[in-house]
Amino acid sequence: MPEDVHISSGLLVAILVVLWGLFWTARKAWPGVVALVDFVRSWNGYTKADGTRVPGVLESLEDLGEATRAAAKAAGAAESKAEDALHQLRPNGGESLWDKVKEMAEGQQAMAAEVTQLRGSLEQHIKDSARAPRRNDDPPEADFSPITHG
Repeated sequence: MPEDVHISSGLLVAILVVLWGLFWTARKAWPGVVALVDFVRSWNGYTKADGTRVPGVLESLEDLGEATRAAAKAAGAAESKAEDALHQLRPNGGESLWDKVKEMAEGQQAMAAEVTQLRGSLEQHIKDSARAPRRNDDPPEADFSPITHG
């Protein structure tokens, strides 16, 4: 019978060594397991204790894709507007802003020439019609032309 006790105590020691090894391995591996669980939670997304939803990786990538598409669409619209503005600054036969400004400048030059001519005619008319006749007691250097402001 003592042989049975010896085998049983050896078996007990082996079981204790295996259990101690499992406990030691589990204790050393626990931080890795926690990190793995946190990673999986973050990947899938979760709800916090206060009820707010934390999106997962795929949801975040989808949101980022939507934001990128919206930004690309806005950039395309801005590029289109910039191209249109650039197109307006080049002469194209009367339809661009450049052509309209040039047409207005030419019209203004023609009007300025006409105004200058009319002003000269008006001044001459005023000189001719408003000149007071000279009297005998007027000094010879007196100028009877009207005062014009220019």
